[in-house]
Amino acid sequence: MNTMHFALQAGLSKLIICFQPKGPEAAVDMGWKDYFMRVVPTALGTALDINLSNASLVFMSVTFATMCKSASPIFLLLFAFAFREENDYHRCDRWYQRWPFIREHF
Repeated sequence: MNTMHFALQAGLSKLIICFQPKGPEAAVDMGWKDYFMRVVPTALGTALDINLSNASLVFMSVTFATMCKSASPIFLLLFAFAFREENDYHRCDRWYQRWPFIREHF
């Protein structure tokens, strides 16, 4: 099923590119080095993600896998705060002063 899904995605992408105003002539030519440095790591990561997800179902129940997937946004937010990717505006007394648009209206 994954093969059919990826083939459908490739066909639809080619169709969309053909109907863009620039057309397929605007495509960037990639050499083998660029291809192996940019496309192959993404493809390997995707393949590992799909295969490890399927393999994990052998060792744990579907219910537990669903619980893990639903808890992942919580860990994403916690790590975003830990690595200072998100700002904690609740600590600031006047959090709205950080945004110029809102500051003009208060």
